[in-house]
Amino acid sequence: MIITATEYEDNLADFLSAGLPDDAEVAVADDCATLLEHSGPGDTVVISEGFEPDKERLVNVIHALRLNDVRVVVITPSMDGLAESVLNMGVWDIIPHVRDGSEILDVLEHPRTYAQALKLVPQNKKTLGPVLREPVRLVQAEPLVCAFTRAGGAGKSTAIAYLATALLKYGLKPAIVDLDEDKPSVAKIFGINSKEGIDSLRIQELRGDLSLIRDTLSRVRIPLKNGITVYPANGDTLPFEEEGDVYSMYAALQQEHPVVLADLTVRFNDLATLATIRRANKVLFITEQYQPTLDSCVRHVEEARSVGVDTGKYILVVNKYTEKSRITVRKIEDCLGMKAAVILPMNAEKYRNEVDSHNPVSGTDEWLKLGALIANTDYQPGSRKKKGFSLRLFGRRKK
Repeated sequence: MIITATEYEDNLADFLSAGLPDDAEVAVADDCATLLEHSGPGDTVVISEGFEPDKERLVNVIHALRLNDVRVVVITPSMDGLAESVLNMGVWDIIPHVRDGSEILDVLEHPRTYAQALKLVPQNKKTLGPVLREPVRLVQAEPLVCAFTRAGGAGKSTAIAYLATALLKYGLKPAIVDLDEDKPSVAKIFGINSKEGIDSLRIQELRGDLSLIRDTLSRVRIPLKNGITVYPANGDTLPFEEEGDVYSMYAALQQEHPVVLADLTVRFNDLATLATIRRANKVLFITEQYQPTLDSCVRHVEEARSVGVDTGKYILVVNKYTEKSRITVRKIEDCLGMKAAVILPMNAEKYRNEVDSHNPVSGTDEWLKLGALIANTDYQPGSRKKKGFSLRLFGRRKK
C-alpha cells in the first residue's frame, strides 16, 4: 500500500502497518512522480485531494493509476464534480475525511462503503473502468538539453528559443539558461533587457549548497507570460571556477524546472560550455550547408571524442536548409558520422519578423518534431498542447 504525504502521514502509516497483515508494506509518496513510479498492478494507493492542489492534474494521476490496475482510495472533503469523476474511473472508494485510519481498513474490506452511504452511487451500480477518459500521456522530458555549434550565426540561440516554445505545446514549462555572451542572445530574442544576470552571482562561493544556489539564482530569474523562465547573462565572466560549480547550478535548477535548456558559447573549451556538454542529456548539434561551418563541426566531433565526450547523445540539426546548396544533407551526415534528426528549412524573413517582435512561435512541424524528441513523447504534426506533467523521481519510502 502507498499513501500520499499529508499532515497526518506518519500516524496514518503506522496505524495501517499495524492493522494490515505482516507481509503488507506501507510506503509514503511525497509527490506524484514517486506515487506513479512505485505503484503497480495489485497495489493499493490512498491519495488525498490536498496532496495535489490542481484538481485536473489530480484526476489525471488517479486515471493513470487506474490504467495500471492500481486500487485507489480517494480522501476528499469536497463532494463536487471531483467525486463523480473519480468514481467513474472505478476507484475503490471515496472517504470524506480520515480520523484514525480505521475508515481505510473498512474500505479495503468493503469497497464503495462510503460512496454508497453518501448516495454517490446506487447500491447495485457496478464499478466502471477508466474508459470514460482518454488515455493520459505522462511526459518525461530530457532534464538538461544544450545547443552547441562551433560557428557563430548558425542559429544556436534561435534553436533554443524555438525549442522552448515547442516544449510548451507538450505541457512542459522549460527554463532557459543563457550562457552565451554573443549577441543577439536568447534573452534578446524574448525581448529581455535585464540589469542583472548569472554573471553577477557568486555561485562558486556557495560550495554546492543547492538551496542557497537556488535562492541566489532566483535573483535573476525572469518568468515569461507563456510559462518559459529565463536566467540571463549580461557579461562574459561567469561565476564558475570548476566544473562542479556548473553541475551544482544545473542541479539546483532541475529542482524547480522539468527541463532546462542551455544556450552556450561557440568556444568548446570554455569551462561552462564543456561542463554543460558533459552533463547534458542531449546536445543539439547545429550545422548548416556552409562548408566552413561543416568543417568546424567535423573538427569539433573529433575533439569532443578525444576528451571523452559522448557524441552519441548529440542530436544533429541541419539549420537554414535549402535545396539550392551543393552541400546535401547526406554529405553532412557522412562527414559528421550521424543522422540528421531535424532539418529546418531556410525561412529568414519569418524568423526575422518573429525575433524582431520578440515572439518566437514554434508552429511548424519541424520544431514540434524536435520538441517531441526532447519530451520523449509521440510526435503529431500540428499537435497542440498535450495533457501531462514531468516525472521527477524523488521522495521517500517508508515501512
